[in-house]
Amino acid sequence: MTRKILAAALVLASMSAAPAFAAPYIGVAVGVSQADVDCGGDECDKTGTAVKVLVGYEFANNLAAEVTYYSLGKAVVHDMVDVDFKGTWWGLGGAWRPQFGNGWGGVARAGVAFTTGKVEASPVSFSHDSTQPYFGIGATYELQKNVRLELDFDSTQVMHAVGDVSSTSTVNAVVFGVTYGF
Repeated sequence: MTRKILAAALVLASMSAAPAFAAPYIGVAVGVSQADVDCGGDECDKTGTAVKVLVGYEFANNLAAEVTYYSLGKAVVHDMVDVDFKGTWWGLGGAWRPQFGNGWGGVARAGVAFTTGKVEASPVSFSHDSTQPYFGIGATYELQKNVRLELDFDSTQVMHAVGDVSSTSTVNAVVFGVTYGF
């Protein structure tokens, strides 16, 4: 937990020391996530509702620094007892946000995700934190000077652990949202 706080403080401090040509922005998006959870032959639902919130600064040459929070929803394994696999993460990373013309643009992201994987089977719950790389790509369309619609594909891994037994799942999300620049 201390590493997360120090890393977030370092990124925020570097953003506050940004040169005058930096352009801050915020974004929110919602969509669907898909986890590669091993169902062990049981019936399961590997899709969930994904929600993304981000804050960033765009610098010269379409480069940006971003802080992202992601709720990846849950995957459910249906057995004698339903087992829920949930994932969330905070990310620190960079983005390249080129503009192609006529309002269209793109985004490519990469960074470090501080993930939390939860396994819940009533009445017990297990939580496991890990650090994973993340990446994403997307398309943007500028509605107004400071408002962009954004369709993103993001991917990271989330580690789940129950006692000494752990597994890592790749979780992909497709989200649609809006980004507002100041």
